[in-house]
Amino acid sequence: MPSDILTQLVRRLSSNDLLTDLAVDGDVVSGRAWLEGLDTEVALTVDPEIEDVDDPDVDALVAATEAVLNAGAQRWVEIVDDVATEIEEAVEQQGGAKETTDLRTELTLTSLTVFAEASLVRFTAARQFPSAQILVQLDEELEISDLSVVEDY
Repeated sequence: MPSDILTQLVRRLSSNDLLTDLAVDGDVVSGRAWLEGLDTEVALTVDPEIEDVDDPDVDALVAATEAVLNAGAQRWVEIVDDVATEIEEAVEQQGGAKETTDLRTELTLTSLTVFAEASLVRFTAARQFPSAQILVQLDEELEISDLSVVEDY
């Protein structure tokens, strides 16, 4: 059953031309995707959560993938701005930042993991957080539902 789900997922995702280099990698489908809204290519993983979900919904996974990949430039600008604002507020509470580079211009999206009901976006910010990654969970409406800076990744 898990391989059937993954095969269906690869077939459906390949038919929409949003992803390249699709492959089954363990219990997930991975590939590359062009994010028009950020004018960048990212590593993308679609995780049907086979170990946690009895009957993964391929339609929901494809729809969630299409939604995050088709988010326009304005939505990505808003996401980046919201991420930067949340981090700046947290850093300010801890005594302020040493780096003066605007986080909005430094955030680099490195990968996306799409689940049926959420997406996990990974950013880096080499100057302000040289040994960390910024993990942002987006809900189905592409609103931030969780954010963390993870050191020593």
